[in-house]
Amino acid sequence: MALALAKFFNQPFYRIDGDERFTETKLVGHWEPPLVIEFGYDAEKSFVPGPLVRAMLEGGILFINELNRLPESTQNVLLPAMDEGQIIIPRLGAVKAKPGFYIIATQNPEEHVGVTSLSEALRDRDYQTEEEEKEITLLRSGCNDPKIVDLAVKICRATREHPEIKRGASVRGAIDLASLVSKLNLSRLRK
Repeated sequence: MALALAKFFNQPFYRIDGDERFTETKLVGHWEPPLVIEFGYDAEKSFVPGPLVRAMLEGGILFINELNRLPESTQNVLLPAMDEGQIIIPRLGAVKAKPGFYIIATQNPEEHVGVTSLSEALRDRDYQTEEEEKEITLLRSGCNDPKIVDLAVKICRATREHPEIKRGASVRGAIDLASLVSKLNLSRLRK
């Protein structure tokens, strides 16, 4: 599906398959020692970009198959690219993503062998539809009232769109809000 999207929008497509051997260097790129000796730290001649940097520079799609099989240190490299649209590479500086850059990832259930849990920071950057957020909030908050869950999700989603809020609440905010409201004695609040 990710490849079909890239073809439909005529965007460059890069695929990586997650496993424990896929390091930060393979994801970002590296300085090629013989070329550094010959040309120094010249970005055009000595740096070999990895799939993340290529996708960012070309405004392409980076498809990560089995994200939760990557080592956590490799997963963490994705955070600034997803958050700020840039990464910092020593001796190269900031690499800024061109418009059209996206990361699409799949993962295996945590019960499978060889997978790691995604960090909380990475999970916060996942996209869920409003309906998926409601399902997650209903399952994790302990709140069985769909009206409370609906309102909690709407409030948190609104924080992501508000121009005066730098970073809006994730689905965890909706879970916490629904949990808190469901535990309050609402009859006391109505007085």
